[in-house]
Amino acid sequence: MAGLDAAAGKIWVHEPIGDEPDQWRCRTQRRWVERGGRALGLGGASSQAVADQIAVHLGVAGIEHRQERECFQGSGRLAVRGRAIRSVLSCLGRGDDLWPRMAASLSLSGEWGPLWLWDPGVGRRVSPSAMLAREPP
Repeated sequence: MAGLDAAAGKIWVHEPIGDEPDQWRCRTQRRWVERGGRALGLGGASSQAVADQIAVHLGVAGIEHRQERECFQGSGRLAVRGRAIRSVLSCLGRGDDLWPRMAASLSLSGEWGPLWLWDPGVGRRVSPSAMLAREPP
């Protein structure tokens, strides 16, 4: 939500308005945009090799992912970073394998620890990468 709001030019407020202490704040939006960028392989300390692996797992074309990574890393502006996130998200498509692809991305980026998914086909837990590599039934 933070990245999509930023892409649309909706920047969260800097200071509380009135007696509303629970409002979304700009600094929180910046943190969520940064975290979203890391999860999609666009930002953070991950190497280009890790970012390329994330792009493969997500099913995003390598050249497009690299362009969006350059945009994300080349600008500190929330709107530019939000557009890069939106662009990558629009390339994901839909399907039964969306969750394993996102889980593999989150695990590779370090946003989540090691993940395990239950695979009813083999009757045990497997890594998201293994689930993606398995042939569909």
